Amino acid sequence: MSLKSEIAVYMSYTLTQDIRPEQPARFRFWFQGKGGSGTRVDFGDGTRLADYQENSEVPHSFKKPGIHIVTNEGEAGGRRVIRKLKVVVRSTSAIRQEKQRVATATFLCRGLLAGRCG
Repeated sequence: MSLKSEIAVYMSYTLTQDIRPEQPARFRFWFQGKGGSGTRVDFGDGTRLADYQENSEVPHSFKKPGIHIVTNEGEAGGRRVIRKLKVVVRSTSAIRQEKQRVATATFLCRGLLAGRCG
């Protein structure tokens, strides 16, 4: 059995939609399988955790909008194991504009289906 099938590193986070700058999201990182150790986390914004306690919850706030690649890295059987996760942080105005577009599109669609438009 290969090392790849014996161990994997995972991560999850809550508040997975409409993350805004300075709004904390809660992250959790863990290994599945035997022999994983030494979890290190890089949030992609200059913040790093070198002594993360596996499976504990870590709050983190991104200061700027954008795409942040969160990297979870550890060791298993003398090899590096890495998992990356894309986290999108959007400005409040971008979220508001998107919600307005969705509301307008929904209204127009319902009008067309009911034969009230066009």
